[in-house]
Amino acid sequence: MDKEQQGHLDDLETTALGALDTQFAFGPYQFSPTRQLLTLDGQPVRLGSRALAILSTLIERSGHLVSREELIAGAWPNTHVEEGNLRVHISALRKALGDSNETPRFIVNVAGRGYRFIAPVQRVEPEERPAPFEPAPSSRRDELPSLIASVYGRSDDIDALTVILKTARQISLVGTGGIGKTTVALELAHRVKHLFDDGAFFVDLAAVSDPAVVPFAIASAIHVAIDTEQPVESLASKLRANHALLILDNCEHLIDAAAQTTENLLKGSPRLHIIATSHEPLRIQGERVYRLAPFELPSGVEDLTLREALAYPAIQLFVEHMLAADDAGLIGDADVPFIVEIGRRLDGLALAIEIAASRAGAFGIAELASRLDDRLGILTAGRRTAANRHQTLRNMLDWSHDNLGDVDRIVLRRLAVFAGEFTFRAAGLVAGDEHLTPTRVLEGVSSLVRKSLLMQTSRAGAASFRMLDSARIYALEKLGLAGEVRRVRALHVHYLCDILREAESSWPVTPAQTWTSTYSRYIDDIRTALTWSFGPTGDTAGGVLLTSLALPLAMQLGLHDEFGERMVTAIERAKELPSPLVVPELRLHVAKNHLTYNVGQSLDDTFRRAIELAELTGKDRHRIEPLVTLGSTHISLGQYESSAAIGGRALAMAERSGDEFAVLSVSRAMAQAAHYSGQHERALDLAKAVLRHRVVNIPYTYGFMHTDRRITMRWVLVRSLWMTGHADSAVRVAEEGITIADEAGPVALAQLLGMAVIPMYLWRGDHRIARNLVGRLLEHSERYSFKHWKAWCTLFENALDWHDGLGPVAPAMGTLQAQTLSTVVGLAVEPPPVTSIADWAAPELLRLHGLRLVENGDLEGGEDQMARAVQISQSHGAVAWELRAVTSLARLWQDRRREDAVSRLSDVLGRMPEGHDTADVVAAQQLLGQIT
Repeated sequence: MDKEQQGHLDDLETTALGALDTQFAFGPYQFSPTRQLLTLDGQPVRLGSRALAILSTLIERSGHLVSREELIAGAWPNTHVEEGNLRVHISALRKALGDSNETPRFIVNVAGRGYRFIAPVQRVEPEERPAPFEPAPSSRRDELPSLIASVYGRSDDIDALTVILKTARQISLVGTGGIGKTTVALELAHRVKHLFDDGAFFVDLAAVSDPAVVPFAIASAIHVAIDTEQPVESLASKLRANHALLILDNCEHLIDAAAQTTENLLKGSPRLHIIATSHEPLRIQGERVYRLAPFELPSGVEDLTLREALAYPAIQLFVEHMLAADDAGLIGDADVPFIVEIGRRLDGLALAIEIAASRAGAFGIAELASRLDDRLGILTAGRRTAANRHQTLRNMLDWSHDNLGDVDRIVLRRLAVFAGEFTFRAAGLVAGDEHLTPTRVLEGVSSLVRKSLLMQTSRAGAASFRMLDSARIYALEKLGLAGEVRRVRALHVHYLCDILREAESSWPVTPAQTWTSTYSRYIDDIRTALTWSFGPTGDTAGGVLLTSLALPLAMQLGLHDEFGERMVTAIERAKELPSPLVVPELRLHVAKNHLTYNVGQSLDDTFRRAIELAELTGKDRHRIEPLVTLGSTHISLGQYESSAAIGGRALAMAERSGDEFAVLSVSRAMAQAAHYSGQHERALDLAKAVLRHRVVNIPYTYGFMHTDRRITMRWVLVRSLWMTGHADSAVRVAEEGITIADEAGPVALAQLLGMAVIPMYLWRGDHRIARNLVGRLLEHSERYSFKHWKAWCTLFENALDWHDGLGPVAPAMGTLQAQTLSTVVGLAVEPPPVTSIADWAAPELLRLHGLRLVENGDLEGGEDQMARAVQISQSHGAVAWELRAVTSLARLWQDRRREDAVSRLSDVLGRMPEGHDTADVVAAQQLLGQIT
């Protein structure tokens, strides 16, 4: 059978099916189950096969509840799919029917059960079928293209434009390429065309390359002939009496001609209204500029379901275009983060999202999201019938770029090195050169804003700018082709170093939260600058310097893992430099030491280079930097006396330097060392003195103690107050610290809870509060990837479970952890050895060893250990440990030395100024009551 015969048979089959086809009518719609065709007033409505299958099932059961399972089985036979896919297709079906969930006319959702088709349905047999719809004749001319696709997320814009059009005769709809200007202009025109007696007309100027042809293109669209000598005046004369709406689409490449023609037409035709779409305003008299914004995207997507995500137009656009391209595709809740990421990286631009959706079937949604660095190469499958500039992302950007002047092109490609916001000053420093003065750069920036290639915002009353991500990737290609990458990137690095030096200067006088908010906008630029600096053609010295300056900001933002890796890279790459950058390298090594002292590194290997670099400076002010961190490292290793000795040496050096920040920084470190070496009263004095100092923040450049001193000194106070018998005061300070911690940076809360507050509540016996705080610390640690603090959470949870009778206690890793665990669970684990009587936990550990000896039958040896515990706790001023030791002795003595037991218990309880409801005090009072 040849093709002609086959075609004839196909026609016959179609005709026969049409003749036998029973259809269903509801409202203005008709549906043919046989042909799977939905029509509106005789015109086909675009719907995928899944949505049509769902409609067919609903209509067959019109008026009855159809379960979700039945609908899924009908649309996806023999296939397991998530319910989210049903919701997606129901949403598409409702949109095609002009229906809504809030005021349904056709489909109603019965929560948790299914859907019901509620509109009256009429069965239409072939012989009853009405003739195709023919509109009544009208004198009003409608020269607008039909809207084939749905309009997403622009109802508020169209409502606002409808209001504006009542008072303004000319509106310029402005926005970057692909944002949806033409779609909005057409939707607006269709909505208001009935208000214009002489109709509405659409003129696409994209195909016009000669400015002189603009008036002729308009004349052709409205079907009038005009004078070739004075075309604008002639066109205005023809339209003088007309009450009409004119859409001038894509004016950007003919902006001067479009502006002149528009202004002359408005002057000569008093009842004419004009809507222009362009990348930039026309800048004519009477113009109302309306800028279209990109689609909004959800900020947090961790728990966002597909149903919730579909409330965002960008997500709805992606999902429906993906299913239109391949309605066999499946989408579920797990895809939502990737769809949001795609929308965000494509700047919320409708055209880019549309093209990306058409490629999702080929790559898969997650894979597509991971490939967007190559978006110019992969987003190449726009609609075949679309204008050439809308068929690929690159074509769209080429169109915008080709319409720029030479200076604008230079400024655009150079500003592409900015990953985030930038100011006029920043633009001038990075994009300028001997030929391009700061003034000309400023003019270029202003021009690019007008042309919608830069987004302008305001921060603290000053203008700032941002390039959309796709435009930035495109412009970076142009920067490479111009051979300017190294020079402009290096200027970008130096600019960021200047910004971070400014940040360093403002840190001592600016609250941490304000400081972080001010400088956090530079973090993406820092990332891109460091990636380039340590790349094959980068600037190693600039990268080393930038890394050292960026670490304080990274710590405030909780980016410990990421910038820890960047720090290690900078240290390794610094070895390649012909001569050391002494102070930046010193600070990198000090920071590394501080950030890794909890993971058990070797002291010799870690500190040798830092001490060498400090000596190269020849200044005590720099010599104390590695000593401050060295003291902290000794604490983490359980070498508390060494820490105190190092602190004393550093304090003498700081006082000799005459630098008050040096003295303050060392005093902070010394307060911690004093507490852990059993000098609790001195720790209290030092901590209070540090807190009284007038400075807002201690500079990072004095040992990289990166946690707010209001937190570090409060955790010293919490622990030392508890040790010295002020258990209630410790709670008050803990509560103050928790309140402050939220504004003091991510590490602050972790340190406060892990080092002091949770142990304090465990020592008090307040297990419910402790467990709640452990949950908070765990959530915080997971959010910021704090592995060290997650390990502490495991220790605390294990101890609490043991107290609740839920299992044995696992041994702890590390000296400080093992000591802390023993002070909480007693002999449930084997207590660690006492290596020094100066250690903060020495009295309690001696008491526990004494109890173990008593258990093993060595009563005399046990008493000796407990007596030593009492003696050492008194020398430490640790009345809390003394109470535990005396209580244990009193239990041993209650039969044979009852008077001594009563005397010692009474004495120590009398010296407990507060905390009378804590577990240890209550137990001691009960014992005293029993033996008196």
